[in-house]
Amino acid sequence: MVTPLGLNAPSSIAAIRASLSAFAEIPWMIDQNGEPMIVGRLELLDDCFGLERLESLAIPAARECMQDYADRFSRLRLPALALSLPKWGDWSSTSTISAFLNNFEQGVGITFDAQRRKVFFGDRCSGMVALKTAFEWISRGEADFCLVGGVDSYIEAERLEEIDAAKRLHSSSNPHGFIPGEAAAFILIGRHDLRSRSDRSPQVIFRACAIEVEPHPFGSGQPCLAQGLTNSCREALSAMAIHEQIDWILCDMNGEPEWANEWAYAYIRSREKYVDPLNIWHPADCIGDVGAATGAVLSAIAFSCYKQMCAPGRNLLIWTAGDAPERAASLWVGG
Repeated sequence: MVTPLGLNAPSSIAAIRASLSAFAEIPWMIDQNGEPMIVGRLELLDDCFGLERLESLAIPAARECMQDYADRFSRLRLPALALSLPKWGDWSSTSTISAFLNNFEQGVGITFDAQRRKVFFGDRCSGMVALKTAFEWISRGEADFCLVGGVDSYIEAERLEEIDAAKRLHSSSNPHGFIPGEAAAFILIGRHDLRSRSDRSPQVIFRACAIEVEPHPFGSGQPCLAQGLTNSCREALSAMAIHEQIDWILCDMNGEPEWANEWAYAYIRSREKYVDPLNIWHPADCIGDVGAATGAVLSAIAFSCYKQMCAPGRNLLIWTAGDAPERAASLWVGG
């Protein structure tokens, strides 16, 4: 994982668990009120933008994730790749996408299965769509392992100006806006029977993932009653036993009130499935809204907390919602 809080998963997640933030003024961007914009950015990358910046975020994060597993792939099928990418950028041609993936492969030092190397363009939900696809590949026996991840960066003048023009940028005059950020994160999921016998760390089981559509998403002009998020949460929760409850939540609430309202509707409709009080983590408070990297960041936090035995409970629900109609929820269980 690479975030404004750290160049690897341990440092980033430790800072998030400690509720630290890395928000600062970006010196070359001024908002409509004449104030410097506040963002979460990795200052080491201030000399690169666009696809080069995405590569600089994604490659170290993926290399960190794969460093302990590369030797296994010589005895198994090539791993699959499910990668969440932002809609912005010069993705107008397949050659651009192929060049990005080839550079990614070369930087990580792993060759991926050409038939199971897929990108998912979107916002905060696209990472969960990638995760669901990877889960389906493995469940059907089409892959032994899959690297699932996402990368995004709001640190582009055009994107920041669009957010400011839409009056969604957090500032002294708009406390209900969000802070733009950037990040990359990856997790490796695989068949349970291929787990090394020498691996004594706690198991992390990905049990279910549901993607539903919100009929009246944010910005549609119609009241949003969170039917999409309600349905995705209910579908994910249906994989639990009747007596089980969710112990903690990881979600993508970013400071805008609309997402808190959606969660309130979805929670009330299934509140018997959640413990009380309920731990709710929203890392955007620390690293900002990280767009297409959101699903992967939340998943990496979950994976790390389970492995380090510092998770606040056994059963976890991760949910994401974005400007697009998709609403996602996934169920995780720690061993």
